[in-house]
Amino acid sequence: MNIITEDLVDNMVHDICAQLSSAGIKLNADLLSDLNENIKDWLVDECEIEVQEAVTFAELSHTQKTAWQDLANKNKISVNELYTSLKGEMRCQSTANDSAKQSFKLIDETSDGSNDINGFIDNSDYLGLAVHINGYGDCYSKDGQGTPIFIEKYDNKLRAIVYSDINIQEPTHVICLEKAKNDNRQDIVHYDLAIAT
Repeated sequence: MNIITEDLVDNMVHDICAQLSSAGIKLNADLLSDLNENIKDWLVDECEIEVQEAVTFAELSHTQKTAWQDLANKNKISVNELYTSLKGEMRCQSTANDSAKQSFKLIDETSDGSNDINGFIDNSDYLGLAVHINGYGDCYSKDGQGTPIFIEKYDNKLRAIVYSDINIQEPTHVICLEKAKNDNRQDIVHYDLAIAT
């Protein structure tokens, strides 16, 4: 029997909620809890996938171990190291690929460096750019896994979805970026290169 962690189910619920939220639909805490339980029941009853709090590599089915081994071989890393580093969640094969995630550091130039912050941009599911910033998150995510900013192409429009309050389920801002297209520029701006040097 295949086996997955409760965290993976939580991430599934988060992904569903994020997609609903991008369509202007929000779920209250009771509905979120029901959705989580219904997904678990469906996985166990219909898909014959066991759900438990933690899953070691040794507990995985043969099929799962083979998939992890293939990914480990592709990334030239030991399967145990890969499984541990991804916390048992193989969202897609590019998750382990450095090209899907880009780390960054934001420097607070008004301080001595103690307020600098790290994060990364994740494009592993190719649906958008998830901006993860250490110490920040969104209502649906566990601490350390949140995405306060998500940039996506939706309904043929580029937009930024911002969760600026961790206690509010829906986005606080959905910003359409279509007016920022280069094609929309009305006046040509001439830059003084001497200022930049």
